[in-house]
Amino acid sequence: MSFRELPSVFRRKIKTRVCFFLLSFLAGFGSCGAGRQASVSFYEGIGESEASAARFERALGSPNPFIRDAAALELIPPVLEKDFPAGKITRRRQTRSSGFSAPELTLRAAAFYIFAESREDGRPALYAEAERLCAAAAGLPDFPSVFSGISGWNKALFLMAGLRRSGEPPPPDLRAGAFSFVTGTASAAAVRWFLKEADTLPFPLFSAAERAAVSGHDAAVRSSFAEGLEFFRTVIEDAGDLFFRCPDLINDMGRCFQFAAAGEGMDLFLEWEGSAGTDGTDTADVRYRLLFFAARMAREQGLAETGTELFNRALVVAPDSLQKDACMWYILDMTLSGGKSAEKAAAAAKEMIPAFGDDAYFSDILDRLARQLAARRLWRDLAELYVLVEPRPRSPSAAQYAWILGRAVEEGYFTDEDAGTAGDRALMYFRGAYGRTGAGGDALYYRMKSAAVLGEPFLNPGGAAAEEWLHPELMEFLLGFFDNGAGEQALPYIREKTEVLAAAELRALARAMHADGHYAGAIRLVSAYMNRADYELVREDLELAYPRPWRSWVEEKAEETGLEPELLFGLIRTESAFQPGIVSRAGAAGLTQLMAATAREAAERLKRQGGPDYAEKGEPDLLDPDVNIHLGAVYLRYLAGRLEDTLFALVAYNGGLSRFRRWRALEPDLPGDLFLETVEYAETRSYARRVLSAAAVYRLLDGNAD
Repeated sequence: MSFRELPSVFRRKIKTRVCFFLLSFLAGFGSCGAGRQASVSFYEGIGESEASAARFERALGSPNPFIRDAAALELIPPVLEKDFPAGKITRRRQTRSSGFSAPELTLRAAAFYIFAESREDGRPALYAEAERLCAAAAGLPDFPSVFSGISGWNKALFLMAGLRRSGEPPPPDLRAGAFSFVTGTASAAAVRWFLKEADTLPFPLFSAAERAAVSGHDAAVRSSFAEGLEFFRTVIEDAGDLFFRCPDLINDMGRCFQFAAAGEGMDLFLEWEGSAGTDGTDTADVRYRLLFFAARMAREQGLAETGTELFNRALVVAPDSLQKDACMWYILDMTLSGGKSAEKAAAAAKEMIPAFGDDAYFSDILDRLARQLAARRLWRDLAELYVLVEPRPRSPSAAQYAWILGRAVEEGYFTDEDAGTAGDRALMYFRGAYGRTGAGGDALYYRMKSAAVLGEPFLNPGGAAAEEWLHPELMEFLLGFFDNGAGEQALPYIREKTEVLAAAELRALARAMHADGHYAGAIRLVSAYMNRADYELVREDLELAYPRPWRSWVEEKAEETGLEPELLFGLIRTESAFQPGIVSRAGAAGLTQLMAATAREAAERLKRQGGPDYAEKGEPDLLDPDVNIHLGAVYLRYLAGRLEDTLFALVAYNGGLSRFRRWRALEPDLPGDLFLETVEYAETRSYARRVLSAAAVYRLLDGNAD
């Protein structure tokens, strides 16, 4: 058997072990065993609370730079909290020609800071050394070298060491830097440490108003908007100009006003916006923030016309494409939600689509607009919008609009004189839907539907995937979590590096997640690279993105209830991504996301049919995968029997049987697929599309595709 013929999990483990060996070999024969053990120490420490710092300290001797950097980052809090001896860090000598990395320099800065705290003399020199190390770390070309969290600790130490050394009063630049740091986006742990240290300084670092602003920022981050507003009111009374000096605080205060006192906040923000720039300063950014949040407050109060006007004013001064997109999204949302006609909403969209920065940002808006246009049979407007989205290669809405138009032509609802005969017009739209879709999301549904009409393959995956790694040391670090039983702890580290890693590397990580039972993580990871512009579909990616755990049980219960197993797999994947312990905010639980009342009804129905009594000892255990799958299958089959249509059953499963009947009564004559496009709830529309397209993928993987 060749290496390629081995199961993927064994190939991965072999490659990881070979990588460990080669790195250790390069570090020297004598250090091979020690280096390997140092690497393992990191994974042993990441999953335990006691003695973990000592394990991280040993991991600083790993031959892998990513393991060293992650260990250094983990060691900074225990060193600063004096839970680990600072001397062990300062006594470590640099033996590598590459020098200390940014996390290692910041860790050393933390150790020197603690030494300074514990000494009566020599403090200025030690604080100065801590500052120097932080400055050196920030000056490295790859800073932060591994994780963004290091930048927060580095800034906190640099500022606090400078403040300790500066004496009273501190220089204005240090005070301003400190205030910007604690009201910015640094890690919460670094900010908490900094504020605790600031309370022990021999001088007040912040004024009372600044302290109130810091507390308001913290409350806004925690979504405690009423609490935050009380702090910000203090700032407004005592130092209102602080918001103009630190514009990020306008965002925090704007959110607090929006959700706690929208009317009061809108009046204040418009008053401030009217006086901005009267002193001759450039206030475009401040004006944008004030107008944008005043508009959101108007929207919160249901003042559609006022909100639209303010978003349009904010759009004029928006500083970048992201902010422009936000304004346009809100304008379209308010047009769709403000009781205006679908024609007016379509007209606004036609004007704005050419200016969209990120097409995906507007997919939900264009889906809602498509629903309104289809429900009102405004096919001409829909066709004119399709002309605008079709040339945009990243627009996820092009396939949806093309499919709806093709079906409208096919059913005789729409006569498009500019596009030839009816048959040719329909095929033109179906080809547009087929050619514009990728391998995930709602777009996959339209590819499935158009492929069936055109007689084209639904998906055409290639053979073996590329295996070349561009970042072997980083991959050794990330795969090491799974090889050392710490797969759960790998997920945040992987998220940090998803954009950096190549598809082959992400595929290897997805294999590891899949083998560990982290199906939801594997699905997300595969989806991340399947949506890349240069991606070419391979079968293994479909296997990873559409896993089949509990396969024998799913197939048994599907057959028992008369369902296709592919449909039941598609439902489970869409509902829970195969996470058996998941519970929604509404209380839906388990793999098939059943509500307690629905589960009881399904259990009673199953018992009457001679099946097991899952409620014999009380409520059915919906977190037991076997119980949940069985009851979910029973309930879906019940709906399919009542409604005599799989698509209708899925709409009712997600939206409720009574809502389905109300929606269908509004559109009794539309074919099922076009009826779906008119369903009121966006979540339900997307749900049915995703279940059906997932079922088609499972059918393809089993070799049962039509």
